[in-house]
Amino acid sequence: MAQVGNGQNVDADAADGKIWLENQRKRWLLIIDGADNPSKSINSYIPSGGLGCLLITTCNPFTNIDLQIPVEIGGMSIEDGVDLLLRTAGKTNELSSNVDRSLEREIVRELECLPLAIVQAGAAVRQNRCQLAEYLGKFRDNRDEWMRLGATQEVIEDKKPTVYATWKINRDMIQALESEESADALSILDISAFLYYGDIPLDVFERTALRGEPVNPGWLSSALTALLKLGPSLLSYILTKATRSGQTSFSMHRLVHFWVAYHLRDELGLDDRRWARYSASMGVARLVNESDRESINFESRRRLFPHVQQFLNQDILPVPSKIRSPEDAGIIIKFAFVLEENGKFKHARDLYEKCSACLEETRGKEHAETLNSLSRLGCILEKLGRYRESENIHTMVLEARTKEHGLSNEHTLKTICNLILALEGGGYFEKALELNEDLLKHRRSVLGDEHFETIKAISNQASLLLKKGSYDEAAQFAWDALDLREAKLNKAHPDTLESIDLLVRILQLQGDGWDVAESLGERAVSTRKETQGVKHPDTLTSMSSLASLLLRRGKFEESRKLHETVMEIRAEVLGPEHPDTLVSISHLAQASRKYGDYSTAGELLQKALRGLEKHLPEDHLHILMLKSNIAVNLSEQERLDESETVYRGVLDLYERKNYSHHPEALKCLLNFTTLLRKRGNLYEAEKIGRKVVIGYEEELGRQHPEALAGIIDLAQTLLMKDSLGDAENLMTEAYKGLEKSLGPNHLETLETGALLADILDRRHQCRDAWRLYREVCDRYIKYAETSDEIKPWYFGYFGKLKEQLQGEGHRVDRVDLVLFPPVQPVHQGYQGYQVLLALPLLSPILQLLTLVESESV
Repeated sequence: MAQVGNGQNVDADAADGKIWLENQRKRWLLIIDGADNPSKSINSYIPSGGLGCLLITTCNPFTNIDLQIPVEIGGMSIEDGVDLLLRTAGKTNELSSNVDRSLEREIVRELECLPLAIVQAGAAVRQNRCQLAEYLGKFRDNRDEWMRLGATQEVIEDKKPTVYATWKINRDMIQALESEESADALSILDISAFLYYGDIPLDVFERTALRGEPVNPGWLSSALTALLKLGPSLLSYILTKATRSGQTSFSMHRLVHFWVAYHLRDELGLDDRRWARYSASMGVARLVNESDRESINFESRRRLFPHVQQFLNQDILPVPSKIRSPEDAGIIIKFAFVLEENGKFKHARDLYEKCSACLEETRGKEHAETLNSLSRLGCILEKLGRYRESENIHTMVLEARTKEHGLSNEHTLKTICNLILALEGGGYFEKALELNEDLLKHRRSVLGDEHFETIKAISNQASLLLKKGSYDEAAQFAWDALDLREAKLNKAHPDTLESIDLLVRILQLQGDGWDVAESLGERAVSTRKETQGVKHPDTLTSMSSLASLLLRRGKFEESRKLHETVMEIRAEVLGPEHPDTLVSISHLAQASRKYGDYSTAGELLQKALRGLEKHLPEDHLHILMLKSNIAVNLSEQERLDESETVYRGVLDLYERKNYSHHPEALKCLLNFTTLLRKRGNLYEAEKIGRKVVIGYEEELGRQHPEALAGIIDLAQTLLMKDSLGDAENLMTEAYKGLEKSLGPNHLETLETGALLADILDRRHQCRDAWRLYREVCDRYIKYAETSDEIKPWYFGYFGKLKEQLQGEGHRVDRVDLVLFPPVQPVHQGYQGYQVLLALPLLSPILQLLTLVESESV
């Protein structure tokens, strides 16, 4: 303020400067920049009067200023940061040019828009310590050194210290106070170095003791207040906030956090680092409740995930490779559970293995803590597709717990549930179903229908019935589980989404409610991407279920792209040999086959088979389904001998497994009849075809799309045997059934209508055949508008219709518009042809005109 007076040629002190402003008769603006020190009150320097305006900037919310309406200013924007970087780097000529600024933006993002750090980056470039294009790599490789280096006086005119130096000065200020509050404040910083820099729950500190001493009530509030008041420049980058659940957390700027970790690692002693690491681990571990599935607790665990990752990966004082004490094992097991719940299966497995080894050595093989660790290990092995190992571990744990506690103990029952999942994954459905039925009965009688463990048993029952092929019964259990989970948890909880994934698969195989299934599938994928991320294994499961449904609905390109995405991410996250990855490869092969790319499909199927045979027995359902698809692909390539060998081997395994009634076994038989027809073995084809129709009718009902496919197949066999009347009756039944179940515009419905029209034509019911051709063609136009697949058979109808019209004496170059009115007027076609077509089909028809005879229609 004295300078204000001196600037007006008044030899004055601060009070005189203030008086001079108050007596001005014109408007003025006073800016007080950087009022961060709470020990200095500037209220006495603020002029009174109504003509002036005062702007005060501060980074410290505890600054001693009387302000009625403080305005919080957000961080520097990316573009402002880029401008600052270019100015300090001496590249002002690029400020107004249209050059690409993507490199500069990446640097600013790396520095998190921190102005002082950006200025230092520009200074490094201006001092020729590096080129702008080199800065990012050098900064990442040598972050400590580059953040400590100072900027020149030329760039920073007020000689502010470097970023690290600024923060060190403030830490020294806090430490010099030597008070209890200041010590607690520094303790918070040291503990935070082992955690993630964002969203640090205050409960972490409430649940740990400072320096081994009991926690005093209210210490945390006092420590945070001290932290924010005593270090304004440093702690202006630490913000507190309340979460949706009402829990309070704070976040640190990433570069501040990096500096705190650097200081702890390089400046403090080993004992200080050990204490901070132990306090951080204890604080986080005590927040992990492994058994509670409530939504609020799941959200709390998900918040801890980045902190667990940071703790396990930090280099301040790395976690030992070997766990030596039961206490440390107890903490690490909780961390592994958080990793498992967030999809990091491999890392979780490694930790469970280390904990189990430690506890076996220190506690004994049958100690409760050892069995708990082994049980978790068995669960993660099941998720990793190592079903036999998982089954062996759960069987061992079950024997120990039954011996110690009996079959009715809660730990024993949970082990049975885990064993059921391992048996299901390994393909032992009957044994798993028998165990789950007993478990479900016990859960309902003791806990009631709405308990989480009961709901889990209901969901398992649905999954097992699906694998067994009892789709209707499975759907009933799946709907029950979904309703209960939505009521008890919420629509975004992983357990709820798991029920949706299961229901989507069941509805797809039921052949009913596909619109509902697709809506549910899209909801599950969208919610999982938002809450768990696109690379979480559960998200990939939802995407895979939706992709399979889309393939069944005839949305081939959409399905193929989604399956391809799932396969690539599963290979990255779970590994190329994980069963889920291999199943995705087989799904992608089916999509390739839809496009007629049998060579690629064959390679993918063989790759999937080689991988799955390492994990699963030869009679596992996945293996049998995969081999059946291989046989289909070989048949499509006219490699009939190889195809028949594979078919008969698969059918023999189904027979030996006593699964001949399973829908997948019936589908294999159905595909086998196609091969038999190709080989002219019509007698066996008819015999097997009738067996398939009866089997589907018993298992799924006669109106199920799979059963109708069996009826169509049998009709084709009878058609080849010239049993035209029986063929017409069966094909008519199938056509009407598909119109009802799949809809009149579904591709399978249209193809069946075409086959029926051909039978009518062979039976000399020409006018009915023409009418059906017209109906199918009109519907196909609607299908082609929404599908990426064009079927050659559509064009064959025009040739067939032409022959019929010729036989009736119609002119070949002009169709009777009353009999068969076109959607649009006849157009002058490609190369002078006159073709009957609809405008939406012009492009694909021109692409496939080689399929039409080269004469006018």
